[in-house]
Amino acid sequence: MVSPAAATSEVVSAGLFTNPISLRQPVVPIVKKGIIQGNIDGVSSRGYELTYTVLENTTEAQGGKVDLIDSTKCQSLVQCASFFPEEPANSGDWTFLPDISFFTGGTGQFSVLIAENTDFDKFLAQLPVVGLFTPLILDALQRVPIVKDLLAPLIGYTKVEEVTLDGSIPGAVFGEIAFTQKVTSFDGVGISTNFFPACDSACFGGLVPASFSDKATILNGPGLGAAGTTAAFLPQVNMAYALPSIEKIREEDYNYVSWDPRGEYDSRDDGATLQLDSPFFEGRDVKAIIKYLVDNDLTAVEGLTPDGEPDPLIGMVGGSYGGGIQWVVAAIDQRVDAIVPGISWHSLNTALYPEDAFKTAWDNVLYLALTETDAVINSQIPQAILTGNLFGRVSEAAQAVLASSGPTVLVDLITAPAMVVQGVQDGLFVLQQANENAKITAANGIETTMVWFCGGHGYSFCSADAVKNGQTDTIIEGTMDWLDRYVRGQASPVAPRFQYFDQNGDGFSAALLPFETGFSGDPIPISGEKPAFMGFFPGIGGSGPSRKVPFPESILLSRTTASSAWNAVDLAYTHPESKQPTQVVGAPEVSFTYAGVGNAKFLYGQIVDDATGLVLGNQVQPIPVTLDGKTRTVKVKLENVVYTMEPGSSLTLQLTGSATVYRGALLTPALGALTVSDLELTLPTVADGVAKWVAPPCPGKDAGAPWCG
Repeated sequence: MVSPAAATSEVVSAGLFTNPISLRQPVVPIVKKGIIQGNIDGVSSRGYELTYTVLENTTEAQGGKVDLIDSTKCQSLVQCASFFPEEPANSGDWTFLPDISFFTGGTGQFSVLIAENTDFDKFLAQLPVVGLFTPLILDALQRVPIVKDLLAPLIGYTKVEEVTLDGSIPGAVFGEIAFTQKVTSFDGVGISTNFFPACDSACFGGLVPASFSDKATILNGPGLGAAGTTAAFLPQVNMAYALPSIEKIREEDYNYVSWDPRGEYDSRDDGATLQLDSPFFEGRDVKAIIKYLVDNDLTAVEGLTPDGEPDPLIGMVGGSYGGGIQWVVAAIDQRVDAIVPGISWHSLNTALYPEDAFKTAWDNVLYLALTETDAVINSQIPQAILTGNLFGRVSEAAQAVLASSGPTVLVDLITAPAMVVQGVQDGLFVLQQANENAKITAANGIETTMVWFCGGHGYSFCSADAVKNGQTDTIIEGTMDWLDRYVRGQASPVAPRFQYFDQNGDGFSAALLPFETGFSGDPIPISGEKPAFMGFFPGIGGSGPSRKVPFPESILLSRTTASSAWNAVDLAYTHPESKQPTQVVGAPEVSFTYAGVGNAKFLYGQIVDDATGLVLGNQVQPIPVTLDGKTRTVKVKLENVVYTMEPGSSLTLQLTGSATVYRGALLTPALGALTVSDLELTLPTVADGVAKWVAPPCPGKDAGAPWCG
């Protein structure tokens, strides 16, 4: 670690106002791979690394949108240092999406702050807690006049480089390069939309110009609180959801289109208000984008729709909010040929307010994401957050907004083949949300396949082996095969009907979906022996927050994460040593008899892996109870899980009185006590011969495993 004395000694010898930063060469924009690109090649005469930051938000650059690229690691991710703090210096490479006015005499302009990364900066970054905020503190100081000059020898000198672009760039031709444009929706709202032309292997290997007109198009909606992706060379892979990148989609010879949903980022003007993927608003916005593509010859068209209109070749990908919009658009616009909705939902009411239990931690995280980006949102949303936090209740008006947002009854109208991707550790949109959608499409004879991967919303405790064992490739390559088959009509590989990954990252495939007859095997029944007593203590001894979530992720995500509870009624099970490994896949069922007094309205059920202390799938389920002294019996299914039980492994069912995911009402905390008896747990299993071990290959494991095919 650099000492404070060593970090500050440079101040003495440095000239206070002699800026050591200069450019090695002028900024010369070019068109390569259908993208306007350039480089700001700075150097510090003091020998320090340089960082590069766009002074304006990427969606506020004049005449277009700009992204910085780190050539070595995070590529086009803006503010690379926050993602890779051990290598905080960005490169000065950038890409620029011009507004359509650029092609008719307009210009584009953006400013980049070049800053030294000094030894003092590195010293601060190594300090506990302080290091987390160092980039923000330095960025703020380096923008204050006089202060930045006085502190420059210590915290680093800065230089602002202005980049101005115009249509004189060779190869900057409309219809052949990426650009951004506001597409007018049904109500006059301008939806900021980003267009990237297809760019096959020849294009990526040189300077061959791309083209929109004869290529199928893939639409990618962003997650809630995010702008439409413009990062042309960012590998969009993480444990939350493995999504094919812009580069991957373009290289597979598809056009790529993203957009800022109404009420967010560059789609906030013209009276736009976010409505949570409503078919009447966001759905019609995407319909307008598809119409724009057809009207302006920006996508391949094949034949006519039943209404006699040109029928474009269109597929959709995206996760979370970008998954929900796919269900909506495919239901109201049958020009969509195939969808791959990831970590999405069926009903926002059952996802965010299950059993009338306010999912406090997740609801607050989502609302924070919107407020942090200055989104313009439906007024019922903040009201629901307020009443949910204070009273644990959501008004009927707010529930109506949630009910009208996203798939629900619309799924019955879908004709596009659907590859459904959901995370087995997703505490926000649980596996049952995917099941509900897939049940409908499958029952309607729509081609349906499903992937349950180890990941999802929130902090993932999935084994690192999940990536090594091919999980990411399964999703990304499966996505591209799905699009090739159902958008372009190619004879691409047929995906297994169901693929899933367990807590170890081992992958399996089956010819049946998990809710179809024949998938489930003999369940494992487990019974309690004697009654147990439990008191309710608000926020004490229940599930969460998880101490296993590392800092800084724990700041936001620990409360969304389930954990073993010490104030709980427990029922333990040890898998016999004589048994083969057994897969638990599906919804465990719990039944019990209880009697108690108090105002508490819920127990919370979860299953803990005793070896790791982790809650299976990070799933904690609210179970309604009535504490009026009367004896009642409850039988309920917990959330779906995927878990491989090895011989000798031990699980514990817990019924606890509180969970930070469902914090409860601040003004009416849950109090009381109850006695539980006749506690029973039934674990669902996979029928013999149904599942095949596909990753890693069987020879690397016990070849005698019953699912090793």
